[in-house]
Amino acid sequence: MTANALGTTADTIVFTITGGAPAIAAPKAESIRIGRGGIATGALDLPGGKDRTITAQALDSGHRVVSEGSVTVDVKPEMVATPIPMVSEGGQGPVSIQLGSYSVAITPPTAALTVGSSQRLEAGVTDASERPANVGASKLKWVTSDSTVVALTVDADHHGATATAVAPGQAQVSAACEGITAVAAIKVKGVQSTPPVSSPIATGEHSCAVVSGGARCWGNDELGQLGSAATQTCNGIPCSSVPVAVGGLSSGVTAIAVGREHTCVIANGGAQCFGANLFGELGDARIDSGGAAPVPVAGLSSGVTAIAAGDYHNCAIVNGGVQCWGQNLLGQLGTSLYTMSAAPVAVPGLMDVVAIAAGGEHTCAIANGAVTCWGLDANGELGSPTTEVCGGAPCSTVPLPVAGLSSGVTAVAAGVASTCAIVNGGVQCWGSNAHGELGDNAAGDSAEPVPVAGLSSGAMAIAAGIDHACAIVNGAVRCWGNDAHGELGDNGTSDSAVPVQVMGLSSGATAIAAGDYSTCALANGGIECWGANLFGQLGDASTDGSAVPRPVLLH
Repeated sequence: MTANALGTTADTIVFTITGGAPAIAAPKAESIRIGRGGIATGALDLPGGKDRTITAQALDSGHRVVSEGSVTVDVKPEMVATPIPMVSEGGQGPVSIQLGSYSVAITPPTAALTVGSSQRLEAGVTDASERPANVGASKLKWVTSDSTVVALTVDADHHGATATAVAPGQAQVSAACEGITAVAAIKVKGVQSTPPVSSPIATGEHSCAVVSGGARCWGNDELGQLGSAATQTCNGIPCSSVPVAVGGLSSGVTAIAVGREHTCVIANGGAQCFGANLFGELGDARIDSGGAAPVPVAGLSSGVTAIAAGDYHNCAIVNGGVQCWGQNLLGQLGTSLYTMSAAPVAVPGLMDVVAIAAGGEHTCAIANGAVTCWGLDANGELGSPTTEVCGGAPCSTVPLPVAGLSSGVTAVAAGVASTCAIVNGGVQCWGSNAHGELGDNAAGDSAEPVPVAGLSSGAMAIAAGIDHACAIVNGAVRCWGNDAHGELGDNGTSDSAVPVQVMGLSSGATAIAAGDYSTCALANGGIECWGANLFGQLGDASTDGSAVPRPVLLH
């Protein structure tokens, strides 16, 4: 016999069988646990016979009964679906419980979509022995509760279906076999007029920008990360000290991100990457030397609204969830594992995500105004106590909530060992503070967010490099932390534990990017960069560093 429960907020359901014939010596009890989406399904090893009374009790996490009911049935191998009438206390407990010969489960049980996007659904049917059941198409039925919100296209064999978001709202998609029903809850959001995309500029040892819908890059090109054959040499390394067009990406590009030796973009709603691929950072399901030609990221041809690149891993927001790929030695993919992946893998438990950031070896995301982080935590950059160890270092292989930031977070930036966020218009940072990159005018690391001095309101954008950070505040660019290469832009080379004004950028800035030891800003219709320039990453046709902003030569 199988049992299926739908719509329950309880923790466990306990079934007890008594009475009937042949007689049983003592009441027999079985239980099933509640899974994601308030759904429980499982096999019950109950004695067959006639006129058995089966009682179901729904228990909360404190083992208190929140709902119960009973039914008298004949227990046999082949059973017609039989509901158990349930009486709830305080509005809690299951909406329905059914007994039968099959269990049905839909994967995934929940989904968050935007209008026009789709979600693949699979129906798994098992028998009373929890073995896969071979049921024909005629026995498995799919239904959407509201076709004006979610439309449904069912496979020929009825074991799968595609749910397509039609309009904002909520709907349930159900799959039923012989009266036993499983449900997937789907939430649909409208397409935003300004989608939560990543920054149109990015910098590291190479820099990139979205220019008139196309991608252009400059700087280090040792492994093809510029997406175009380099014609220069900068300090012995293939490079370009001026922007070059990325091959095949002349239009449709909306966001760009740079890693240590690779680059990723969003183009026409899909993700593409180019450059190094020794850790699977191109996401095309291969591990090789990579190349300068952009390749599509496996499975991410549409629905991508933001992308972020760490040293050797990447993450993207796809239909409100997060998928990551690349190196994973320190848990930076967020999958609870340590193995790298050359193709995107979903980060469990993240829905309605609006922003993503990848640091050297950690990652952060914003959902419903709260920020979570995962990966390396050697300096407190996750902002939450960790108990795991990855490669001998503190870490978390799953997302953890950042202490004190459960609401009001609108932007997040991840550096190599520190993280910053915009919270209710102000800036807070946590993690390493070796060069004052927390901006709180204090010494020492912090595993909890601390306010950046003088930036309590007006923050519009945030960026974090190896050990410096910058913010746009009411159109002006302010930076703090390491200034050994002039990356703070204040015409000096002295570290600052508090924000300093970048020279010449007191207004008009709309986007900011911080790299290894350089910084770039989109301001007043152009791009300006400053800091280290060993590989031409400032884009001014030189390899001389600058402690003040220089215009990038886009023409």
